[in-house]
Amino acid sequence: MHAVIFPFAHHSVMKICWLTKVTREARKAVDDFYENSIRIFFKLYGT
Repeated sequence: MHAVIFPFAHHSVMKICWLTKVTREARKAVDDFYENSIRIFFKLYGT
């Protein structure tokens, strides 16, 4: 029973770590994109 559960649990932990890493990178990419968009917006339409 434990032999069946353990690999699944280990796989889930790996997947959670991977998702956390990907989510963090995606959030950073989105933040950079918004910063650049705001900077361009003010450059074009700023006072």
